[in-house]
Amino acid sequence: MAYSASQAGLIAVTLAVLTPAFIYFRDAKGLRRYSAAGPCGIAAVTPLWLMYYNWFGIRWKAVEEAHKKLGAVVRISPNHLSFADPGAYKEIYGHKADIVKDVLCSHMGGDTPNMADTTDRADHARERKYLASIFSAKNFSAFETRIQHVTAKLIACVETKARGGKIADTDRFEARPDGSFGQRLWLNMYTYDVISSLIWSDSFDFLVKGDDSCVAEPITGEKKTVQAMSIFQNGVWYSVFCAHLPLFAYRALRYMTSSYKGTMAADVFGNIARCKTNKRLVSTPEESDVFSHLPVKVDQKGRPPMPMWEILADDFNDTTQTTLTNNIFLLATHPEVQAKLRSTLLQSIPQNERSMPSYSTLSQIPYLRAVLDESFRVLTPQRFGLPRRTVTVSTISGHAITPEVTVSSPLSELHNNPTLFTKPLEWIPERWMADNPDFTDTERRNLKDFVMPLRLGREPALAYLEISICAGGVGVVV
Repeated sequence: MAYSASQAGLIAVTLAVLTPAFIYFRDAKGLRRYSAAGPCGIAAVTPLWLMYYNWFGIRWKAVEEAHKKLGAVVRISPNHLSFADPGAYKEIYGHKADIVKDVLCSHMGGDTPNMADTTDRADHARERKYLASIFSAKNFSAFETRIQHVTAKLIACVETKARGGKIADTDRFEARPDGSFGQRLWLNMYTYDVISSLIWSDSFDFLVKGDDSCVAEPITGEKKTVQAMSIFQNGVWYSVFCAHLPLFAYRALRYMTSSYKGTMAADVFGNIARCKTNKRLVSTPEESDVFSHLPVKVDQKGRPPMPMWEILADDFNDTTQTTLTNNIFLLATHPEVQAKLRSTLLQSIPQNERSMPSYSTLSQIPYLRAVLDESFRVLTPQRFGLPRRTVTVSTISGHAITPEVTVSSPLSELHNNPTLFTKPLEWIPERWMADNPDFTDTERRNLKDFVMPLRLGREPALAYLEISICAGGVGVVV
């Protein structure tokens, strides 16, 4: 029987309308008992509510409002439950949880997932073993030297921009007529230079050029120059917008938007890492770097080499940049804290380290750590809950959740919870000082690790190393 185009279209529309309703009323996973976000609980029958707020970049705010209105457990998509209960965070993201990364990660990784994307526990465990030796005391010392070197470049850039100057003829980010300039861009370029130096011993040198232009190399080998920051931001935005959809819908949307900048950017960013990796494969530096610990051929322990796509793990540069930017914003809007921090740094750092303090010195300054921790709490780098998926029946906050359900817990809501923190919306670094009687140790233990949901080989200590050196160095010198 042949159908006309109009008949086929009518059938498709009918299926599109009725299928979500059928799934909702069938309720095979028992999710209908949970309140759903959106007008008339529309999030229970369609992912469009979540996609709408993803599009505008305010998903975290919409989910937060939904929790305030509907309670600690909210259905934010047909197969997605969000938990704002304090106990849920560890139950979802803890290493002992029988919960894996969601399809969003596997869709982003496609057929060639890296460590950040893989949802296979065996693959993830194997890759973590490869990287375990990276976080030794010896390597941390080498990392510190490289981070200090890049931090010195950042300080030089900040001093030059503050005078209204240009870093180089290639400087694309000129200061404004009033002498002000956007620090976020420079902090972002800083994180790229740090990452490339640590991983490949080959810095992008964005801070030297005042420009984030770099080379991307697709699998075909045809190289082209791209802007790293916009490529990454567009790619991440697109992935957050639609990678949570069922695989057939995600692939269909990618096909229909194949010429859109977000779709293309999601692929191009990996090509930037491929270019650096190919250069590193044929050029071994004298000093060890992160890449030195990745087996590219059968090693002495008989471990097989890692495929190219596993080597191309993308570091979370945006988390570090966001953290540093938030710190500068909060210090600028709290001049009394800024003055206290600078005074504390000058009193605590020896004269011979004033040009670039060591991490061993910075790590012994409680007030610096207090400022960083309070910034993590008030302006959490990852605002919305990273999605995970249940494998077996999982108990979360006392709720038995069936297998194959997406779950998440927004860290920003926990850190603003008045039952966990005194004056939760106020930025008070002193709350983390052990000798402060106004705040309890119980409250201090409520600060959740923002790195936990990533479950990567990159330990929180490395994040603190980079952030502390940058914050401490800039705080003393500039």
